[in-house]
Amino acid sequence: TVIECVKDPLILLQMTYISKLFPKSKFIYMIRNGLYSSYSFMNKQVKYFNNNKTKFDLFVQYLIKWNEWNEKINIQCSKLGKNICIRIRYEDLVTKTNETLHNLTKFINVKWTNDLLRHDEFIGKTKRIALKENSWSSDQVKKAIYKSSLNVNLFNLIENYDNNIVSRKAPLLKLFGYANK
Repeated sequence: TVIECVKDPLILLQMTYISKLFPKSKFIYMIRNGLYSSYSFMNKQVKYFNNNKTKFDLFVQYLIKWNEWNEKINIQCSKLGKNICIRIRYEDLVTKTNETLHNLTKFINVKWTNDLLRHDEFIGKTKRIALKENSWSSDQVKKAIYKSSLNVNLFNLIENYDNNIVSRKAPLLKLFGYANK
């Protein structure tokens, strides 16, 4: 059995089409808090929006895009059904790693091994586990699972942060359990 994993969230926008091309395919819809996802994406080198905006305005534009993409992905995941698409919250993967990975291995029909909890020790050391170096998140995948990204205080990092605007522009935050504080 060969398992190909593409860690590109935008490919999930094409789940319905891909599932027709590859009828045995399965999709893992990793949902991350849109606030942190947008902030992280905003700080990557790739800039999609006008850089003359305030940091908050730029953040909101990424958040709107996060909401649009996730709305489309969530609909497709629902239509494909729970045998083809599984939703996993990033925060659960990080805080409930063992339980979340057990559920994931059942979903993709892979035998459980405790080595999954130590994935970082095997990347590049065996031909069975390879990682594309030019992927935009390869540096993160190589690391052991870490929780530091859950402790970022965005309210202090983004000047003029406004919960009311954020809630209006990204209603999926509430749907996915990421209600603003």
